[in-house]
Amino acid sequence: MGSDKENPANEQKAPSVPKNYEITVEGSLGLLALGAAGIRAWRKKREEAKQNTKPATGHE
Repeated sequence: MGSDKENPANEQKAPSVPKNYEITVEGSLGLLALGAAGIRAWRKKREEAKQNTKPATGHE
């Protein structure tokens, strides 16, 4: 247990730098599809959460 190189938790990470990517026309279609799938999944989870948090309105 001598050096910091043995323990990655002690390493300092460099601040993240935004990266620029070149998106081709074909790639933009793929990103659009991924975005649509993500929105669809988010909407599904949002609706499930609404259903699970509604108070019971039945007569007892």
